[in-house]
Amino acid sequence: MPFAIELRFDPESERRILEIWQEAARLYGTTYLTDHGVIPHLTLVTGDAGLRDAFGQLESPAGVISLHGTGFFAGGNVTFLKPEISEEIHRFHAAVCRIASDLGVPVDFHYLPENWVPHCTIAIDCTRNLEIPISSHLLEASIHSLILVEYPPTRLIAEKTTQST
Repeated sequence: MPFAIELRFDPESERRILEIWQEAARLYGTTYLTDHGVIPHLTLVTGDAGLRDAFGQLESPAGVISLHGTGFFAGGNVTFLKPEISEEIHRFHAAVCRIASDLGVPVDFHYLPENWVPHCTIAIDCTRNLEIPISSHLLEASIHSLILVEYPPTRLIAEKTTQST
């Protein structure tokens, strides 16, 4: 099973994203995310079990991520909220990839710094209304923690809470 290192949002933002997932489920005819126990997140990298070692060398970054507008992957099969990513988060993402590489852990091609499209997935396996974007939302989500998950279904392996400064 694959593993992922992800940024988890604060509880209020998670609640609001789950409401968006419900709206997306009605519009696109899919409950994949809730059926698989997915936690609202922004994925930094995906790879194999070696990501456990990379995760062990990381601390959760602090910050706020603005989620606004929507986009589609896979010909409309996957829809997501578009985040504004700070330079600090871009540097953190690159550091995660560098640590994984230094440990010999292969990172999925789509998550390498030069290919990474930051996103917060709101529906997977969409089956209808693919031409209709979900209504645009603006959400200021604080980073609550850094998580390591195994999927599917999602199983939380480890979590490091963001430290207040």
